[in-house]
Amino acid sequence: GSAVSADGLRVTNLAADETLRYPLALLIGEADAPDGATLTVARRADGAEPRSFTTTVLGGRFKALVELVPGENRLALSAGEAQAGLGLRYTPQTNPYYVRCIYYTDASGNTEYQTEIEGDAQDYAGKLDASMKLLQTFTAETLNDQGYGRKTFNLELDEAGRVRVHVVRGEHSVEYYHARDGGQLYGEIHGHLARTMPDPFAKNVVLMAFTRWDAAGKKALAHTALGGGDMGLFGRGDLFTWPSSVEAIQPAFSDETRVDAARSFDDSAGRSTYWGLAATTLGATIHETGHAFGLPHSPDPFCIMSRGFDHLNRRFTLVEPPSARRAEPYPFPGAETARFSVAGRLAWHRWFQLEGREYRDGPAAEVQTDPEAGTLVLTSPYGLRVVGINGDDHSREDDVFNGEPPRRLEYRIADLQRRGGGKGVYLALIDAEGNEMHVGADRLADPRQFVRAWRFSAEAVEWPARDRFVEVSPERVTELAAQLAARGPETSDSAFINLFGRYPASEDRVAYGLCTVRADAERQVVLLTGSDDALRVWLNGQLVVGKLVLRPPAPDQDATPLTLQGGENVLLVEVSNGGGGWGFYVRLENPDGGKLSLDEEGRLVELTP
Repeated sequence: GSAVSADGLRVTNLAADETLRYPLALLIGEADAPDGATLTVARRADGAEPRSFTTTVLGGRFKALVELVPGENRLALSAGEAQAGLGLRYTPQTNPYYVRCIYYTDASGNTEYQTEIEGDAQDYAGKLDASMKLLQTFTAETLNDQGYGRKTFNLELDEAGRVRVHVVRGEHSVEYYHARDGGQLYGEIHGHLARTMPDPFAKNVVLMAFTRWDAAGKKALAHTALGGGDMGLFGRGDLFTWPSSVEAIQPAFSDETRVDAARSFDDSAGRSTYWGLAATTLGATIHETGHAFGLPHSPDPFCIMSRGFDHLNRRFTLVEPPSARRAEPYPFPGAETARFSVAGRLAWHRWFQLEGREYRDGPAAEVQTDPEAGTLVLTSPYGLRVVGINGDDHSREDDVFNGEPPRRLEYRIADLQRRGGGKGVYLALIDAEGNEMHVGADRLADPRQFVRAWRFSAEAVEWPARDRFVEVSPERVTELAAQLAARGPETSDSAFINLFGRYPASEDRVAYGLCTVRADAERQVVLLTGSDDALRVWLNGQLVVGKLVLRPPAPDQDATPLTLQGGENVLLVEVSNGGGGWGFYVRLENPDGGKLSLDEEGRLVELTP
């Protein structure tokens, strides 16, 4: 926007009379004032008490945080002789989709957090008010940097404009929660909130009051950072470093006090200062909330969805104070500031639309693949806004359609695989109605590369203990191979060999599949496998793969070099299923990565792209 300037002062990131849809304004600008000069922003608005905010000028630059009230806000900026005026309007969002803040205690209702500060006011509500607004503003600024305007999530505010903090009593004692790991805490608290406070319009940011540092055992009790679905869950042994008000945000990010490792969990990425602890833990909060918005991890080192969240403070400061990792203050370059690098996925998400509207629900797209042509076609009734390409559990590239949303898109599967990095590639779609959908790795796998003709065991046997494979002697392997060889082959249309529904029971069950591979002469190949859940493979009676895991399936989870003998080779596959889906992927390729296929006789043939 156009800069706002007057005598010796310029605001460069906001235009005069600009409208913001969130209360905490970040003003960035330039001032003709000496280093260390105080810059004051006095806010006046009808029906509200005047309020002043201060910051420090460094190298002729400043960043100031000002809390606005609904309606017109008149700001007067001054630093020494330099002055400027700026009008801003704050119009609250009407988006019914919102982020809800929950402070979760044990059954006693004790809201006290662990602290190093003598006489700590224990103002958890003030800290969560300032911090949630800070994260809302961070998100707006990073989306604006990437051309989407200042879109951000809506917060639940009370009549006074403060974040509504729901204090929820857990169902158990503090000792009970301290004995649970992160996954158990997530499942338990998620279940409790789903029963007692269900709201399909809410993403819940849940902060546990009962997190404690066990100095003797050198471990954090009831500490986790986990996000997904409609909830992010956080252990809060660090709340004492968080700001209690807007005025306290920049001081919190410049507090060089050393964390006392005997009294607190030093979760500061090795910086061991209060500012580092505040930056990392506030950053982790928006990171896990990002997972609740459907974002995977990012390969960008400064993305919030990677360890970029350690640098959340830099959005609001000009220089980083010293820490255990750096003895001198660090005037970081702008490129080293935390950001959401997959901003398009947020910009078209229902939680980021600012205004309330009626949505039409439905699948984002119908997916059709043509294995022979190697194409994938997406047909979307409402048009697509985002095709997010993910690989190896990370976001890789996004196709974002900000203009007219296309109703039909055709991709070459090989291009999608290349853009996704080639491993575990899947798509995340968002349509023009904000409907979200995944296109799994099975749909992006070229079926011709996979072994799809199998002979299956007549029945599944029990898997009595998930921490070990069933016992199978060499004689039993020979016997199984002979039994399966006598059965007729079945060919799957897709790369994924689905065992779910094939047998009367699927939970804690083990089943077998057999195929024959014919080679003209002895040759080296790589066996690429994926499974849900545990997997063993025998080649000509010899065990070559053993993966005792509980995992969702993806192509190429395991790679095993093999020597095939000339003539017939027998592959016997065992898949043990805990619960849920059940199946496997198998393909062979040359050691140089050349793709192979099996013809109808089971002969290995080179696959031309």
